[in-house]
Formats: sequence, C-alpha cells, structure tokens
Amino acid sequence: MRRPKKGEPFADMYGYKGLEYGVQPDGPGKWKGATYPKIGSGIAQQRGRVSGTREEAVEECKAAIERAFQKRALR
Repeated sequence: MRRPKKGEPFADMYGYKGLEYGVQPDGPGKWKGATYPKIGSGIAQQRGRVSGTREEAVEECKAAIERAFQKRALR
C-alpha cells in the first residue's frame, strides 16, 4: 500500500460531531484510524489500529471521539 503524499489526506475522511476522522486499510482485516480535531477544540489528535471490518474501524473512531468529548467535559 502506498503512503499518502504530502498534503494528501491520511484516509477517507468522515465527520462526526463536528470532528473529522479517517480510516484506511492496514492489511487483511486490519485498519488504521485517526481523528483530526479542529485547532482550539481542546481535543487531541488520536491514531490507532483496529482489527475487523471497515464498519468496526469507523465505529471505533466514533467511540474515540465520544471518549474525547466525555474527557473534555470532565475537566
């Protein structure tokens, strides 16, 4: 699999609760995921790996965003 060129998105981009996230294949049944919060949102960028289907990787990204919002609300 080729790496994205400079300025190219990490993966297919999606939005959830105002934050962008992306997933891309990382081998058979494995996915890379990343969240891309906006500057000043108080939420850190996160990256991770998920085994399973693309839908499971997307759900894990959404869960990571939910956890980030909960963590921010507890401050």
